Amino acid sequence: MNNQIKYARKCDVTNKGMNKGWVWGDGIFYTSTKELTLKQCLEDREHILFGINNLGCDLNELDTIQSDDDLKELQSAIERSKNNEETESDLLTMGYHTDYLYYTEWDEIDDDHHYLENGTYIETI
Repeated sequence: MNNQIKYARKCDVTNKGMNKGWVWGDGIFYTSTKELTLKQCLEDREHILFGINNLGCDLNELDTIQSDDDLKELQSAIERSKNNEETESDLLTMGYHTDYLYYTEWDEIDDDHHYLENGTYIETI
């Protein structure tokens, strides 16, 4: 078992270990690929749209808006959603900017708590 690759998290869709991917909320759900994430965004559409429509601040006040391009991309996604014409990518954009989900890579894997490729959780303490 010592030669097996260790993974920081487990994808909730595939049940396989992952060291990079999307974190939903504060870690209540994980997706390992963009394709899976986009599909999940469609399933969570109503929640994502609720979040974007109930921000409580101006779009340019969001921490995730780092440039004019970020702001324009988000504004365009919101406009399409008002006409029910948003894409999966629009939902990902809106979800990201409202802290519904974010992408990360885990560089350090805890030897005491980790997953194997097949999703088996290992705790050694």
